[in-house]
Amino acid sequence: ELLDSGKSRLERLLHEYKLAGQTSVLREIYCLLGSAEKRQAQLLGNNATRSIARALLEMRHYYGIGWAGEPQLDGAAPDIDDYIRLAALNQEAPDVYGFPNFALASIVVRWYDNKQAKALPSSLARQVHILAANIRQAIQRDETFWAAMLRADVLLLQYLEPSFRDVDGDNLENADIVRNIAGIYQDTYRRFGSTRQWATTQDHLNFIKRMMENVPKNAKLKPDEDIHSGIAALQEQLSSLSGSGA
Repeated sequence: ELLDSGKSRLERLLHEYKLAGQTSVLREIYCLLGSAEKRQAQLLGNNATRSIARALLEMRHYYGIGWAGEPQLDGAAPDIDDYIRLAALNQEAPDVYGFPNFALASIVVRWYDNKQAKALPSSLARQVHILAANIRQAIQRDETFWAAMLRADVLLLQYLEPSFRDVDGDNLENADIVRNIAGIYQDTYRRFGSTRQWATTQDHLNFIKRMMENVPKNAKLKPDEDIHSGIAALQEQLSSLSGSGA
């Protein structure tokens, strides 16, 4: 109920800002709506496959707008390439918040909606590669907590979707990616200590785990068992480092 009222308030704000012509904050509101749908998908029960799929499609849609802008398709449902083409038209490189969640929703919704259970477009993988390169450059300039966590989040995308992995000719195996993410967590904890900021990363891992746990039996696409164990290992490590004990 609280989640629904929060979404309704965001939708009212979105409408008011549009009417007032105040467009500078619209993308932030769209990303907040994407976050609400992400939470909705996570909270739904094991037998709510259709509702989870709908929430994940909305998550993809809102984060896609937050990154690329709003597609104008005369009522037709936009697909992944529509957002990517719009981003190119608007000269929007993959951002650090909207795009990674857009990509994550694009992966996960295929586990719940068999109509979406198909290979992701190579254009999406190219955007992941661009983001990975941009993050590496940012870390070379100034390795902040968030830059390190974003690097880990991109590795998580590559862990969940093998077509995203071939970056600079380095096509890593599952175990390699888990070790790399664990190394980032360990090094980040050593440098920045236990802070409240870890909660965001924990929530992200919890979402992925929950989505894997609820995959319906008739799904055409499912995450492999070793993906389950890798995410569980990362959760355990992060809980230990952050001192949550969860």
